Amino acid sequence: MYKMIIAILFGSTLLAQAYDPSFNCVKASTSSEKLICSDDVLSKLDNTLAKTYNKTFNAYPKEEREDLSSEQKMWVKKRDKCMASSLPTGCVKRAYETRISQLQISGGQVVVPEAVYYKCDGKTDNSLTVVFYKNVQLPTVVLTLPSEQYIAYAAMSGSGAKSISKEIEFWEHHGDATLNYYGKSIRCKKFTNK
Repeated sequence: MYKMIIAILFGSTLLAQAYDPSFNCVKASTSSEKLICSDDVLSKLDNTLAKTYNKTFNAYPKEEREDLSSEQKMWVKKRDKCMASSLPTGCVKRAYETRISQLQISGGQVVVPEAVYYKCDGKTDNSLTVVFYKNVQLPTVVLTLPSEQYIAYAAMSGSGAKSISKEIEFWEHHGDATLNYYGKSIRCKKFTNK
């Protein structure tokens, strides 16, 4: 009986163990920081982001580090705006997942997968190159048109693969793809670029 009580107490201690974010929760001053401190998933994501950011920062050339630092400060402001959302926890979680994925890709922390090529609206000069990053925090696609590049993140889909970000939706199923971006829409077919 004594061993059983010890096992139950020890087991519940392990289950109650929380993740610490990258900052001191005693000094948390914003509502988003307080939310992160109260949520194990967000705390763990904050810790992962800090480690990922540091790796990326160290991998960047010295002359580009100031830009990365400014970009990170802008991201924190964007994350903090999640508190006005109807679902702040989900918004903050998504903000962390997308930022971690961006840093993993830009910091060279993942192998660049082979690109997939599409011919759009039947025109050879209207091509779309897509790189599907699956081994990042949140599955991500980098979409490159002849003069533009976009990044989108995995979303729920009834069939095929769907990725979204603000003003962008990319859907692919068995070699057929649709890209909706900033009020434009193009249909594409996969082809071998060799």
